[in-house]
Amino acid sequence: MRREAVKEYRRTKAEQSKNAFHLETDYAEIPTPKASTPQERMRREAVKEYRQARAEQGKNAFHHETDYAEAPAPRAEKPQKQMLQTFLDGEKETAPILQASEAPAVSPIKNEAESVKPRIQPKKREIRESVKSPITVAGQRQTALPRNTSSIKAAKKQLIKEQGRKAAREKAVKELTSGTVSTGSKVIKALSVAVSRALTPSRETLIYAAGILILILIPFVVVMGVASMLTSTGKGRDNFVPVSEDVEGYRPLIRKYAAEFGIPEYEDLIAAVMMQESGGQTSDPMQCSESGYNTEYPREPGGITDPEYSIKVGVQTLAEVLDMAGVDSPVDLDGISLALQGYNYGSGYISWALSNYGGYSELNAIEYSDMMAEQYGWSGYGDKAYVSHVLRYYPIGRSFMSEGDAAIVAVAQTQIGNEGGLKYCEWYGYPYRVEWCAIFVSWCADQCGYLDAGILPKELNVIPYVEWFRERDQWQYMDYEPSPGDLIFYDWESDGLADHVGIVERVEDGIVYSIEGNAGDACIENSHYLATAPIYGYGTPAY
Repeated sequence: MRREAVKEYRRTKAEQSKNAFHLETDYAEIPTPKASTPQERMRREAVKEYRQARAEQGKNAFHHETDYAEAPAPRAEKPQKQMLQTFLDGEKETAPILQASEAPAVSPIKNEAESVKPRIQPKKREIRESVKSPITVAGQRQTALPRNTSSIKAAKKQLIKEQGRKAAREKAVKELTSGTVSTGSKVIKALSVAVSRALTPSRETLIYAAGILILILIPFVVVMGVASMLTSTGKGRDNFVPVSEDVEGYRPLIRKYAAEFGIPEYEDLIAAVMMQESGGQTSDPMQCSESGYNTEYPREPGGITDPEYSIKVGVQTLAEVLDMAGVDSPVDLDGISLALQGYNYGSGYISWALSNYGGYSELNAIEYSDMMAEQYGWSGYGDKAYVSHVLRYYPIGRSFMSEGDAAIVAVAQTQIGNEGGLKYCEWYGYPYRVEWCAIFVSWCADQCGYLDAGILPKELNVIPYVEWFRERDQWQYMDYEPSPGDLIFYDWESDGLADHVGIVERVEDGIVYSIEGNAGDACIENSHYLATAPIYGYGTPAY
């Protein structure tokens, strides 16, 4: 009887000449012939029951045969066709299907897409949120990047770097104090280990090797060889700078008095001080005529006229400030920085810095200089950036200290928020406001003593600044990655000429942060992607 019903249905369908199935194969849309025969009613019941089974399974069901007006059947839906054919053929296996639990009649393909959609959407939102809209700074023609764009990866990298440095220092000091690298075969063994580590690409290993070489007093030529490998970063002016031949000529005397006053392991530091003070070219190479240890010559600038006596007094003075600063090893850069600034200012600075700040900083060195200059009525007092000036000649100084120049950056940071620029214009010589971005940079340089030292010029306009750097081969174009203390120049007008200048504060994650005066008539921190407009280029002072 069922077979007869199917045959009747086929004949009716063929007469209609219409495709009764769409792609979703919803049996609710199958046209039913108007017939009142028992066979037709049975056919209707069969279709109705099958619709319920299909709904429970959540699948499209096509009849295996395709001669219902020759309707094409997608390949993916063959299982459903076979299910219908099985039902229509009256197979017993259809019973479990008809008893399946109720489920929504939704295409399984569509259902899968809906389940994937919530997983895709949040990723799109995450991407959109990671590309934040730049913030607009008043007075600028182009938006700048927010400061909080630094990635977690960069923070982790910096943390690992600092941990490596700390571990290298602690290990070097421990081996020195424990006597494990004192004499004989142990020294040779430590040297071989240090040299082998120095030849590996690991920065932390290189730092450790250089520290060991300094601490166990390897002959100078070996120390300089390893230090050269350690400090060759390819950053040009950030590399270790060897002392001059004139200073090297005083090496025997330096070694003699370093041993006499109990600081033989600081031989290279003494040479670095001499290099900064005189380059070894005067009769007072340590520039210590005003030291309290000078008892044979006038205590006035240039008073000492005997180079050997100058070295003796200078080494004795340095030994005193190292002791006052609590320096515990040649790699104790914090203590050495305090001691060096005390050598330049006088030991009174060390007591003052420890009492007020707990140690040395670029800012308190500037503060003390200004305070003493005002007290004595002088135009200046000492070298505000003496520490960085000496450490460039110290073999391990650049390895533990940050790249670039921290002093001018520290000065610029104290000025963030100042508006109007009159303070800087008056310093330059104008009793009224003028365009002051270049004046601001010059003012910061003056606070560090860089104008008197000839490291930076006193400029009113931006273009002369650019020419000054180019004349000295200290100019870099926009594809250069700058260091703190570099000057960053902008071309806001896009006319091929620099029209704004600031001071590079740092570089993180492909973004350069700068401190700029006269940006919206204020001193602000700004930021831009590296190697993109409006960056014009960089000046790289020889700090």
